[in-house]
Amino acid sequence: MERPLLFSSLHLALPITLAFVTLGVLLFLMNVKMRAYGSIVLGFGFVFFGMGIMTAAMEPLQTDPVFMEYLAAISEQPLLAVVVAALFTAIVQNSAATIALAMALAANGSISLEAGVAIVYGANFGTVFTASSQA
Repeated sequence: MERPLLFSSLHLALPITLAFVTLGVLLFLMNVKMRAYGSIVLGFGFVFFGMGIMTAAMEPLQTDPVFMEYLAAISEQPLLAVVVAALFTAIVQNSAATIALAMALAANGSISLEAGVAIVYGANFGTVFTASSQA
């Protein structure tokens, strides 16, 4: 499976991160009016950095046959992907973490687009369990 260009390696994520962080710090230090914009740009920089780290961390799992077997089962059965993602989201109580994990797996080519969409649906369904457990 062909890998997307944006998160294909940590080497590409680091320059993007540096650019966003540098611009964010400069905007943050300019004056009070630009501080909010600097925080936003800095946040985007850290998002790119986190995605680069997660993508790099997922690459060694591509050699694990058991993990790849689970991913193949999830890719073939979208309903299973929704259920697994909902349970994972309910356990970690953070749908953004589940979606970021799906993005990292898709960036490595470990899961298909259909499985990624099913995981996003499952993560959104899993937030219902999180919200109901807090109520």
